[in-house]
Amino acid sequence: EGDDHPVVSVNSLDADAFCKWLSKKEGRSYRLPSWREWGWAVGTGPLEQEGATVAEMKAKVAGIYPWGRGWPPPKGAGNMGDEALKARQPTARIIEGYQDGYATTAPVMSFQPNEVGIYDLCGNVYEWCGDLSSKPDFRLVRSSHWRGFTPDVPLVSSNPGDVGQPRMLRWPDLGFRV
Repeated sequence: EGDDHPVVSVNSLDADAFCKWLSKKEGRSYRLPSWREWGWAVGTGPLEQEGATVAEMKAKVAGIYPWGRGWPPPKGAGNMGDEALKARQPTARIIEGYQDGYATTAPVMSFQPNEVGIYDLCGNVYEWCGDLSSKPDFRLVRSSHWRGFTPDVPLVSSNPGDVGQPRMLRWPDLGFRV
């Protein structure tokens, strides 16, 4: 969509290669955050115990969303499947009545940061984590995305699960942060 939007349609190897390139270019060490680090960023870290499986951690944070507790998301919570998406894609499953104004990705930092100053932990794109999944050739991802909403994949802070996504997957709703 533009230079100020998240990078999307990159697989986990692309994300790792970018981190390696950036590390060399800047003389610092960059990498994808781990599942647990992502949890600390979104505010569920204290509930996600070291050594616990992702499934165990998910159970501890059930019902906690990046915006807090309670459904539906408040206005301005993030870029999620909304009425703008429905206008562009009439068959998209959306959060009825929610409006963020973006049919696809939103510019980075379009919404307020969370209480620790981190932006875009709710919506916009799923994000690759540094952790491999328990399933071969899969890697964990977190967050939610702009492409819609399905009740079977809730927008909870632990989303979307302990299986992750195929490491070579490229989707317009999948990106990364360093």
